[in-house]
Amino acid sequence: MNARLNARLNARKSGRMSANACPRIAAWPLRASLAALLCLALLAPRAAAEDGHGEALLREALAALARNDPATALEKARAARPDLPGSPELAQIVADAERLLGHWDEALDAYANGAQGDYAHRSHFNSGVTEHARAEQALAEAKVPLDSAGLPEGPQPDMVKAIGENEPRLMQSKEDFLRALDDQPADDPAARESVAALNRRLDDLRAMREELEKRQEEKDKQDSKDKGDDKDKDKKDKDKQDQKDQKDQKDQKDQDKQDQKNEDGKPDDQKDKGDKDEDKDKQDKDEQAKKDEQAKKDAKDGKDPKDGEPTEAEAGKLGKEQIQQLLDQLADLEKQGRALQKAREVAQRQPVEKDW
Repeated sequence: MNARLNARLNARKSGRMSANACPRIAAWPLRASLAALLCLALLAPRAAAEDGHGEALLREALAALARNDPATALEKARAARPDLPGSPELAQIVADAERLLGHWDEALDAYANGAQGDYAHRSHFNSGVTEHARAEQALAEAKVPLDSAGLPEGPQPDMVKAIGENEPRLMQSKEDFLRALDDQPADDPAARESVAALNRRLDDLRAMREELEKRQEEKDKQDSKDKGDDKDKDKKDKDKQDQKDQKDQKDQKDQDKQDQKNEDGKPDDQKDKGDKDEDKDKQDKDEQAKKDEQAKKDAKDGKDPKDGEPTEAEAGKLGKEQIQQLLDQLADLEKQGRALQKAREVAQRQPVEKDW
C-alpha cells in the first residue's frame, strides 16, 4: 500500500485518484482485521525536490509504516503537524499508525479528522476495519467461538458479557462500511462484501448470546429449585425438632403427674412419718426449754422443788452410799454365778448308774 502511495507522491499529475491507485480488497476472514486497507493518495503530487520540511517528514512516516514501524511513523507524523495543519493526508497516516499500535479510540478520532473530500471514503472504510478489529480482539480474549457449534458447555457468563459489549462495535463497523459505499460513486466490492460478512457474524453472535442466555435461565431455575428444596428440607427438620420437643415436654408433664399420684397414694403413717418425727422432736425441745426456764426461775426465787422431788440435775446424780450398795450387789452376783458354774461341773463328772 505504502509503495503505491509513494508512487503517487512522486507523480506530477493532479491529485485525482486513478482506478489503479489502490489494490482490490477481498472480504476479510473473521477473527482478524482486514487483510488490506483502502488506500488513497495522501499528498498532492509534487516533485521531491519541491518537498518542504512537512512533506519530507510525511515521506519518512510512510516509510516507517512500510517497514511495520508504527511508533516511528506516528512520531514523524506528529512532527509534521506544524507544517501541515489540518492536513487530511497527515490525519490518515496518524490514524493508520494508531490503529497498528492498538490505540483504537485515537485511530477512530484521526480517521474522523481526515474524512475530508476524497479521503472520506478511505476514512469511513478504515474506521469500519478498526471497529471490527477491536471487537474481534475482545471476543477472542473472551474465547468466543465463530458459531454456536463451538460453544463449551454451561452458561458462560463471560462470553455473554463480551458479546453484549462488542455487538454494538460490530454494528458500528457495518455502518462505517455502508457510509464508505455511499461515498463511492461506483460499486465497492470490498465494502459490500465486508457488510455481508458482518451481517453473518452478527447473526452468529446473536444466536450464541441467545443460547447462552437460555442456559443461564435454566441454571437459575435449577438453582432456585435446589434452594427451595433446601429451604423445604430445613423447614421439615425444624418441624420435626419442634414435634420432638413438644413430645418431650408432654412426657415430662406425664411423669410429674405420675410421681405426684404415687406420692398421694402412700399410707398416712409412711407419708407423714417424717413430719411426725419432726413434730415430736420439736415438742420435746419445747418442753425441755420450759422446764429449764422454770428451774432457773425457781432458783432465782429461792424456792425448793415441789413434793421433795429432785430437780433434773439432781435426778441424774448418785450418792456415795448408793454407789457402794450397787458395787456390793454386783460382787454377790459374781459369787453366786461362780458357785453355780462349779456345781454344774461336778454334776457333769458323776457317772450315771446302770439299771441293767
